[in-house]
Amino acid sequence: MDKISNLSDPILCHILSFLPIHLSARTSVVAKRWRYVWTYVPDLRLIDEGFFQNKMDFPDMVDRFLLLHNCSIDTFTVRLTDDYVADNRIQAWVTAAVARDVRVLSLFVIYRVRLPQCCFECKTLVEMTLEDCSIESEAGEVCLPGLKKLRLLWNCYVNDESLPNLLSGCPALEDLLIETDWCVEKNCCYVRSPTIKSLVLRFVLPCIPEYHDCQHKLLLDTPAVQYLEIHDCFSQSQIIVPQNLSSLVEGQVCFSWDLFFELLDSTFSIGTTKFHNLIKLEIEADWYILLTELLQSAYNLESLTVLKVKDELKRWREPKQLPKCLLSSLKYVVIHGFEGGDDELNMIRYILRHAKVLQRMDINSVSHGEDAKILEQVSYSSRASQMCRLTFVSDV
Repeated sequence: MDKISNLSDPILCHILSFLPIHLSARTSVVAKRWRYVWTYVPDLRLIDEGFFQNKMDFPDMVDRFLLLHNCSIDTFTVRLTDDYVADNRIQAWVTAAVARDVRVLSLFVIYRVRLPQCCFECKTLVEMTLEDCSIESEAGEVCLPGLKKLRLLWNCYVNDESLPNLLSGCPALEDLLIETDWCVEKNCCYVRSPTIKSLVLRFVLPCIPEYHDCQHKLLLDTPAVQYLEIHDCFSQSQIIVPQNLSSLVEGQVCFSWDLFFELLDSTFSIGTTKFHNLIKLEIEADWYILLTELLQSAYNLESLTVLKVKDELKRWREPKQLPKCLLSSLKYVVIHGFEGGDDELNMIRYILRHAKVLQRMDINSVSHGEDAKILEQVSYSSRASQMCRLTFVSDV
């Protein structure tokens, strides 16, 4: 213990920062040297992990800890496993963290907590994660000038303007993740930001039949985004309007339903903005519309991965115009869930017939006993690229 006690305060604080605060505070009884070290720990983890016989001992301990804490806060995490802590108490904890110039704020609760206004006016925040909170931001009320990374998980958005108002107050935001079933409470999800470079959207359809046929809209106006990931389990009436994705370099698209893509002002439509920078695409969606449109819009696509989809989504149609990426850039193609259907074979043959610089195509099959026969059919397909290597492996 003497060797550890001889370490400097910053090193000891760094060690204690990996512990939940109730364990960090217990080190005060180890020796006189340790009595107040815990009060200078910059990373605070307020985690209810069932260590307390009486649940209310946890919030009482947090109150005392924050009262005695003597330095600025770098990372502040609150994770609760039940709804026994009153909103005003959580708001007081967040307010205390903001007053101590918190840089990384993470709130994980299991009920819709309304956040204090200071949370949306913190000039020191660079990263924030909110789970199961109530977001009621009004226009002009958000000022987070240093925020670069934002995670929004299963939050309640009071109206369609709550999310746009929040994003409008984040002029430095580069990384945004949204995971939610917002269709329960909102008609439109509008993501607008001139600075976001990485955008991940994961929407889950609630198990409530009356919501399955509701019409909802996703609007994207993110001209600087380079990585886009969309996982969507919405109803067939979902409308997606990507207004500005001109900087896109890598995309991952997963749709579990037939979706209607609004063509007006849509970057997926022929004759509108093209994805000149998109070089890597992973897609799990309808082949008939989305796949063919993306091939035509991605002029410089180099890598294409087609994931397994339901049979009703395997409806291949040849693009109206030969995609430019097939003529000059597409080098790698990976196909998962191959079953040897006519639409699958037609898609593969089309790509092989026109992809002039294709170097490799990997076909991952889920069929049994027919692999050799199907591989033979594909192998004899004409190829535009003599250097193309075709592999056929099991996907099970």
